[in-house]
Amino acid sequence: WLHTTGMSFPVIVVFLLLIFLFYMAVCRVVAESGFVFVDLPVNVHQFTVAILGSGSLSSQNLLGLGLGSAFARNWKALPMVVPAHIARLKSVMRIEGRTLFLWCAVAFGISLLIALCFTVYSGYRLGGAANFYQRIYGDGRFYGLVATWMKNSTHVTGTEIIFLLIGAATVMSITVARYLFPWWPLSPIGFVVAAGGTVRSAFLPIFLVWLLKVILLRAGGMKMYRSTQPLILGILIGHIVGAALSILADVLYFPDAFHEIQDY
Repeated sequence: WLHTTGMSFPVIVVFLLLIFLFYMAVCRVVAESGFVFVDLPVNVHQFTVAILGSGSLSSQNLLGLGLGSAFARNWKALPMVVPAHIARLKSVMRIEGRTLFLWCAVAFGISLLIALCFTVYSGYRLGGAANFYQRIYGDGRFYGLVATWMKNSTHVTGTEIIFLLIGAATVMSITVARYLFPWWPLSPIGFVVAAGGTVRSAFLPIFLVWLLKVILLRAGGMKMYRSTQPLILGILIGHIVGAALSILADVLYFPDAFHEIQDY
């Protein structure tokens, strides 16, 4: 499919290799950190253009990379992350593997059917795929990105390579220190996801939760910490119920002017 869009095989190899590495990184971050989803600070198609330089890529390659944003940027929808959550549910809930797989397959089938039906419906309602993002979010930035690449020729210089190596060396050093020294407080995950949109948007809640956890553990130990868990779960459930009611209100009273409930 990528070659049909006009991309050359060397660029395809780099692009797919980076996608696989990013997929593995996101899966590891989600599994180790406990995040339900995470957004990385850079997308694969943009990173591919950055390391190769838009000036060294043909217009066909740039077009293929731009259209690749459909599966190369939305880390919240990665299928590789889902099995990590499923494995965790199996160990926590102690559900038989076949039963859990059956219901996961049913959920996948239902979501796939809904996504296909909504895509076809939106195509007729909104006037084509080019208008999907613009009507839902307000602009066509990902289609305009291709034009930006073509109009602004860039080439990789020594500065970009130096900063890339500094970042790689920093993460490697933090990772090695974490395994060698039990007292080491920093996690490489924080360095990886700190600039991502989800972490930037939720920085204050994450900090407050961490601070509250530290206070509870030091003031009352595990007993007090566990006694407050129902309250926290109630807050989470309340948030979900509130979002569901807001969506229902939009469907009933604002069918042509939906309100944004949550950015991420």
